[in-house]
Parts: sequence; structure tokens; C-alpha cells
Amino acid sequence: MSFVKPEKALHDMNIAEGMTVVDFDVGAGYFTMALAKKVGPHGKVYAIDTRVDLLTRIANEAKLFHHKNIEVLHGDIESPNGSGLIKESVDRVVVANTLFVCDYPEKVVKEAVRILKKKGKVAVIDWVDSFGHFGPHPDCIIPKDRIVTWFNKEGMVQDKEFDAGEYHYGLVFKFKD
Repeated sequence: MSFVKPEKALHDMNIAEGMTVVDFDVGAGYFTMALAKKVGPHGKVYAIDTRVDLLTRIANEAKLFHHKNIEVLHGDIESPNGSGLIKESVDRVVVANTLFVCDYPEKVVKEAVRILKKKGKVAVIDWVDSFGHFGPHPDCIIPKDRIVTWFNKEGMVQDKEFDAGEYHYGLVFKFKD
């Protein structure tokens, strides 16, 4: 079984030391912790979720591992300005295993684009298929071309596709030149 490996994915997303990065819908925090290591002590990671219990767990884990660069934020990324972050304030947004569970995934795309600096990028990782219900319900699978269309509507183009394991696809978007 090959699931997404955060460290490899972050390399493919061109995450660098000193960046300000957002992890949308943090879940268990696998990407949050990997991001904290990658951006280093001079970078910043915002971990955003609607579930306070997960944010509390991530805050505790950040303390345990001395990741002073993680800030947890309670927010609804499906709402306008729902991240609570300032427009054009971050270098990267990571949307990993998130869009398939959203009621309004297009609104998540809008919020990611809103907070992104003009030279920034958004990375999306999501399920390729249901795999006989091993993954999400078939009705929840979002094809890559639909995600590309949503980002195109927001003035972004696909920068690249990367290997996100056998069950997921990985896409990186940037603003049109």
C-alpha cells in the first residue's frame, strides 16, 4: 500500500525554509508537522481546521516536538475569509485529502487563492478513485480536470503534477504569468 508521504510531497511542492505555509483541514497533522520541519525556525505554518480537538492535539504535538513555528487556527475554509488570514499573505497552501470531504470545494479553492501571494502556489492532493470503497465513496471523488477548472476560474494554472502515491494525485497551481 502506498499512501502519500508528506516529506516527499513537500519536496515536490517546492516548500523551502523561511516560507509561510498553510495546511488546510489538518486532520491528524501529518503535513503540519512535516511542514514545520521543512520551513524551519524562520518559517511559519498555519494549521487550520474546524475541529477544535484536532487543533488541540496538533498544538500539543507542536510543543512536544518544539515546533514553535506552528500556529493553530480554528476556521472554516469553505466560508469567505474563513481561514482568518490576510489576503495575499502566504507562500504556499497545502490542501491534502480535503476537497473530497467538502460540501463546497470550490469555496475552498477561492479561499486558498485569496490568501496566496502573487508568486505563491497551491498544492492539492486528493483521491484518484474509491478503490472498491477502500477510499472515499465514489460520489465523493473529484476528478483532476474539475479541480484544474476551479483553479483556472480563479486565475491560476497548473504548474505541475507530482507523484502522491498510488491512491492519490498531486497537483500544484500558480497564478497565470
